[in-house]
Amino acid sequence: MTAPWPTRLAMREGLASALSSWGQSIMVIAATTYLMVGIGLANALDVSALAAAEREWIDAGGYAFIVEPASADGGALSVGACEQLSAVDGIVGSFAVSISDRAAYPSSAPGTQATWVQVSPGIYQFFGLSAQSSADVIVTAGIVDDIGLTDGEYTVMTVTSYDGTGTVRSAPVSVTTVDSPVLGDAIAGAYLSPELVSGDAQQCYVLTDAPHVDTIGAYLAAALATGSTAPAVVQPRLSANTYGLDFATVYGERVLGWAWTAGSLALVALWGALQFGRRTRMAIYATFGAHSRARLTMQLTEWVTLTGIGVVWGWAIGVTLAIGLGADIRIALAQVTMQIVAAWGAASIGAVLWGLSPVGTLLDALKDRN
Repeated sequence: MTAPWPTRLAMREGLASALSSWGQSIMVIAATTYLMVGIGLANALDVSALAAAEREWIDAGGYAFIVEPASADGGALSVGACEQLSAVDGIVGSFAVSISDRAAYPSSAPGTQATWVQVSPGIYQFFGLSAQSSADVIVTAGIVDDIGLTDGEYTVMTVTSYDGTGTVRSAPVSVTTVDSPVLGDAIAGAYLSPELVSGDAQQCYVLTDAPHVDTIGAYLAAALATGSTAPAVVQPRLSANTYGLDFATVYGERVLGWAWTAGSLALVALWGALQFGRRTRMAIYATFGAHSRARLTMQLTEWVTLTGIGVVWGWAIGVTLAIGLGADIRIALAQVTMQIVAAWGAASIGAVLWGLSPVGTLLDALKDRN
């Protein structure tokens, strides 16, 4: 269904106005492009930096807990209870830790003794590793560079008493390397042997996720309670303000989140100044019978034509620059798009209001002068 001829005529007049005033048209397009690039790029980089800080915090153990026996009880944690936690909704993985009084070293580096720590097999799920066998040994980042072992390598691992009085065992093992800041200081520079399947443990590592992190601590205290009444001691691997940020709050309170408002106001101001300078032209149209709807159609046709070009260019340039400057691709697309849509939508409302503003005829203007 085609528009009535007065509407089509008004649309042609609006398009002709956009094409005839080259200087003003280029100014509107350039200003729109510049504003859209500015607000989109600034938000994409800001949110990407915030997301990177949050990922760094999570990777360092933001959603991890270390559970230990109650100090007053002096007991130990159950290995079985710790392993079973991985089946609980909201817990990604869990493993038990028992630090021995023994040391170990590979045959390729006999002078590099490090603590031999027994861990439960749940460590594979905790770190997303491919499950091996109890003959495996997990080498942590604290020593992997010193001994030169690589992931998947086979070596003979010798386990001795720390005082050096005797060898406990010497056997070939396959090596799995783990480079994660989630591991506490007590085991970060140790050899981890996934042979702990029963008995007692000194620690239980638990990994949860964002929806459950606020409630999981209280649950762990009861689930791993030692003795009859003493709850376990549950400590976050990182304090909540390790990076000085509450990420959800910081995202919601970002000043740049309102950049679209400033962009829309600037664009409306420019458009208003342009239309104010054309008030005589509008008076001519009104004198020859162009009603308010026709004048609005003319102005909006010109608005959509000029600012539409600027919006498309601004979006393309903003996304390209954001990705080129290191922003996450999905964040760049989302932030640039949302900011531009919000700014252009709000500015379009302003353009409509300008188009609806009353316009007198030339006769009215002559009467005002008299």
